[in-house]
Amino acid sequence: MNNSKVLIENKRGIETLEITDNQVLVKASIDRVSQAFFQERQAVNLKYDVYHHEVEITDLCFIIYQLKKHSWTLIKTENCELSETYLNCNDAQILSSMLHTKAIFYSVIDNPISIYYNLYVDGDSKETFSFCNEYNDVDEDFEGSDEDEASIEGLFTFHSKLRLIQDSDIKDEFTFVNAFFEEHNVYVPPLNTVCESGKTGRKVTLTIPGFQHDDFERMDYISVK
Repeated sequence: MNNSKVLIENKRGIETLEITDNQVLVKASIDRVSQAFFQERQAVNLKYDVYHHEVEITDLCFIIYQLKKHSWTLIKTENCELSETYLNCNDAQILSSMLHTKAIFYSVIDNPISIYYNLYVDGDSKETFSFCNEYNDVDEDFEGSDEDEASIEGLFTFHSKLRLIQDSDIKDEFTFVNAFFEEHNVYVPPLNTVCESGKTGRKVTLTIPGFQHDDFERMDYISVK
C-alpha cells in the first residue's frame, strides 16, 4: 500500500513487510502508556517530548510515541543488549490489563518472512495471526479455551475469540494483516529495529526517517538499565 501522499494523521494499516521490527501498540494516550510502561518494566528514567533531542543510549531503552490525531500509542525498542528483554507479548498483555484497553504485540521479519500479531483486550488474548515458511504450533494462549475459534493450519495460523475466518478469507499475509490494523484504526510505521552491540553509551538524536516533529502528539524515551 502506497501512502506516500497521505497525511500522517490519515494513515492506517501497514506499508510493507520488508522490514524487521517488533512494536507494542496500546489504545491509550501517551501519558498513560508511558507511565504504565515505566512501571511495568521497572525503568530508571523517563524523558518526555524527546523528538529531535539528544539522549544517551543505555543497555535497554525504548521510545514511546503517539502520532498526531491517532488514538493508539506505540512502543519501539531503541536498544536491547539481551534478547530476553525484547518487547514481547507479555508487555502487551500487562499494559492491556493495567490500562483496561486494547493492546497489540506486532512482529515482522523480512528474511525469511515471518509475521505475528496478538490482540489483547483487558489482558485477555483475543486474536492471533502468524505466518512463516514453516508450520506454526498452536498458540498457548488459546489452548483449552471453550470460546469459538477458527484455526488455519499450514503457512497461516489464525485463532480468534472475536470472529470466524475461513481459509478462503485470507488471500495473502499482507492484505490480511493490513486489513486487521485498518479495522482497528491503527497505523504501524515501517520502522526497522536494529539492536547492535556497542550501541550503549552513545549519544543520539532521536528521530524517525520520514517524520517531522509536528507529526507527533509526543515522543518519550524510557531507559530500563
